[in-house]
Amino acid sequence: MHGMWVAVVQRVHAHPRSAPLLCRMRSAPQRDGDPRRLPGPLPRPQRAHQLIVLLPVLVPVVFASVLGQRADEPLDATHRWVVRHARTIGTVVEAAFSVYLLVKGVRALP
Repeated sequence: MHGMWVAVVQRVHAHPRSAPLLCRMRSAPQRDGDPRRLPGPLPRPQRAHQLIVLLPVLVPVVFASVLGQRADEPLDATHRWVVRHARTIGTVVEAAFSVYLLVKGVRALP
């Protein structure tokens, strides 16, 4: 996976107008001084964030894989509930993200 990502970045890097897009990557610490290599493994907080983001996808897939057809009824009921409350769920997620950005912005003030 990392090799494919590096190959894509190298293709983008070959174009002169893409240099500003890669400034952040090129300033990241490199292993062995090789600019083609990605930085080391992700820090623990980023791993936790990735796991949290993947949970809404992983839980139903694992649930359906383990229980098979017995998972159909609970998954259908969950789907109906999410569809029925989609606007409320979206509002809560947007409000939580807004509060997060507001707190982050206030902390960044001098």
